[in-house]
Amino acid sequence: VTGLFVLDLAAAEGPAVRHVPWREEIPFAQPWWWTAPIDRLPAGIQHVEAFAETLRSAVARRVAHVFGGTCDQPRVGLLFSGGLDSTVLAALAAEALPDGETVELLNVAFDKAAPDRLTALCSYEDLLARFGPHRFRLILCDVQESEVRDNELAICRLLGPQATHLDFNIAAALWFASRGEGHVCSPAFHEQPWWAAARADEASVSAVQLEPLKPIEAPGAPEPVPAEKVRCVACVLPAKPGCPHLTCKLCCRKLRQAAGDPDGWCKVHKVKAPKHEGAGAEEEQDGKATAAAPELDLSALRCSASGGAVPEKPVRAASRVLLVGTGADELLGGYSRHKTARVKRGADGTRSEMLKDLHRLWSRNLGRDDRIIADHGREARHPFLDDGVLRFVGSLPIELLAYGPGGDGDPSPDKWMLREMAAARGLGACSLFKKRAIQFGSRIAKQSNIWHAGSNRQVRGDMAYCALAEDDGTG
Repeated sequence: VTGLFVLDLAAAEGPAVRHVPWREEIPFAQPWWWTAPIDRLPAGIQHVEAFAETLRSAVARRVAHVFGGTCDQPRVGLLFSGGLDSTVLAALAAEALPDGETVELLNVAFDKAAPDRLTALCSYEDLLARFGPHRFRLILCDVQESEVRDNELAICRLLGPQATHLDFNIAAALWFASRGEGHVCSPAFHEQPWWAAARADEASVSAVQLEPLKPIEAPGAPEPVPAEKVRCVACVLPAKPGCPHLTCKLCCRKLRQAAGDPDGWCKVHKVKAPKHEGAGAEEEQDGKATAAAPELDLSALRCSASGGAVPEKPVRAASRVLLVGTGADELLGGYSRHKTARVKRGADGTRSEMLKDLHRLWSRNLGRDDRIIADHGREARHPFLDDGVLRFVGSLPIELLAYGPGGDGDPSPDKWMLREMAAARGLGACSLFKKRAIQFGSRIAKQSNIWHAGSNRQVRGDMAYCALAEDDGTG
């Protein structure tokens, strides 16, 4: 992108397009971006504190002087999955706004067992502990399949120029989230016994948390020798290390049945308890089978718009400005392909992969997302794409972003600066959550794929999306 293209409808010769170039080249297209030598960093520089201050200022600029609504209604909201990016933005927005002003958190789910609902509640609990019960209003936007079908064409008209299954799934999740229709979550939800049981569900919680880091492969290093497999204690098949019964998958199930615990869970063998009626046969998280989040007690979550305990009809979000976490993964290396590049190709390979994502951000994400959110009369604002944030992150050595302070010998998790920033603000839950794309976390991808192909495994994200609804010509 080299500038703006302006369509002049008042030109004497008729509509004309003129190009307005940027005053200077975009930061990540300049040669200094991510090329600072790691050994020339000033001694004792506090990267996390400097990054936190830069991002805090970016959020403060985007929530200042927001007009609209009445004095007692929220003016600022967030698309809130409860993940690392959105939770940090929520905390920074609360810090920047005057005391007593509420921030709306919009969480969308297309399935009772959507992982994004579990992570949203975990992070909401942390936010309540730090800021109190009146600084946030969590709106749970539960979407039925019939609603997706009814609005399919409206969403498709906003997709262009790209229109793949991936684009539709992301757009649908954003469209229903930014619509902001749902039930207000009671700030006292965490005091209910069922929530303690949900938090204690090891399988569900581990499914949304970070996995152990892979070691960095040195160029030319020999392949690691696999550990010796242990034989199953009940048969001749190998037992998978870590199984509490020291058995193969089949014998593990038999032992549980013999012990009277057929619905138990073996995390190593991914043996799942039977699904509740109506649940699909397959689960997907970033393209891989995974455990579902527990089906949460939605009636116990809800409260009235005024804060009472009695469920009322759905509310609609009042905020006209929505903070969005777009750019965090591209800037800080949050995608799985960045991790793969780090392990396989080192710092230079990571830089190349991350630059590729930054250069195509405008065509893949920003235009589509802006149209989707604006369709509900709301404005998307992107703190991670603030010029100051861009310049600060771009001035860092790529080795620091890729590996963290410990270097390749002791690599940090992805987006380590943001994780440390979250932990320092008491947001412990989200600091441990792994990246999960909105289409998988909300379960729209699973619903849409089964809808189109009868199976969650038969549709690739890059396939062209063909709407099933018939166009009546009114659009």
